[in-house]
Amino acid sequence: MRTLLANATVITMNPTRDVLDTDILIENCAIADMGPGLAGRPENAGAERVDLSGRIVIPGLIHPEGAVD
Repeated sequence: MRTLLANATVITMNPTRDVLDTDILIENCAIADMGPGLAGRPENAGAERVDLSGRIVIPGLIHPEGAVD
């Protein structure tokens, strides 16, 4: 299964907490690719598309088991 999360605002979990406006491709429950313009690529035409305009994605906080610092 392929899911394309389009137009997401991503807050990374790196030390500088970069904020990116980008698309995310999910394959088999894992991030397969991330970058601007993925939604426009022909190879992603068959993926289920979810528009995340105005929403925030924070990879790594899907199953938090403790306090978030």
